[in-house]
Amino acid sequence: LDAVNRVLNQEYQLAFLLSPVKAEMVKAIADAGDRMPRKSTYFYPKVPAGLVSHRLV
Repeated sequence: LDAVNRVLNQEYQLAFLLSPVKAEMVKAIADAGDRMPRKSTYFYPKVPAGLVSHRLV
């Protein structure tokens, strides 16, 4: 892992390695009406800023 190598090479003092959040967990939290901490999820591709969608049917 790049982060581990950078710590071992003393480029960085510390690295955090986190398990990814599964989509099912995000859905369960949303269904419960709860919120996840900011920046705790990363989704790609991102929806372009300013994009407006409308249901056609």
